[in-house]
Amino acid sequence: MTLKIYKSQQKQHTRISKKGKQFIAGKQRSNTDKLKKMYHVTFKKNIEKILNEGIKPQKIATFHGAFGQDIREHKNKIYLFSSFDDAARWAFKTEYDTKELISIIEIEDDLKKYKKDKHWESGMAKGNWLIGNAINKDKITNIIDFDSKKLGPLLVQTNDPNKILMPDGNIKIV
Repeated sequence: MTLKIYKSQQKQHTRISKKGKQFIAGKQRSNTDKLKKMYHVTFKKNIEKILNEGIKPQKIATFHGAFGQDIREHKNKIYLFSSFDDAARWAFKTEYDTKELISIIEIEDDLKKYKKDKHWESGMAKGNWLIGNAINKDKITNIIDFDSKKLGPLLVQTNDPNKILMPDGNIKIV
């Protein structure tokens, strides 16, 4: 089963560098050994704005806990996941709660710029839940349209702590 993945170069989202050179978003990098993949869950309707402006913190709570509470401990911050599996689970919950189309944004950035959110230690997470500031648009490497009909059954299969759902729809044994 394959997920629909939009790579930046496929959509030809080009940016102009300060020297006037054109390049594909997210592809010109230095210190790539420090870069790690992280995932941000958002509404699909926000994607075009995010590709143009980057990811910016919101002033109001978009996502709520099981009992409707604002679970953001850190206002004006961006929430990320170090595991696609965790991001997909959050996307599934968000789609169910809001009935809106969801996308998962894959970024590459230096993990040291982000701190761990205390919620990640709940025992359910397979990676870290991270908190950071605004993310530049050049850090975006992929946009993945979340499809609950395809991913729902895969997420059930990865309830095993030794299995992780990958962005390409495959399940990895760890």
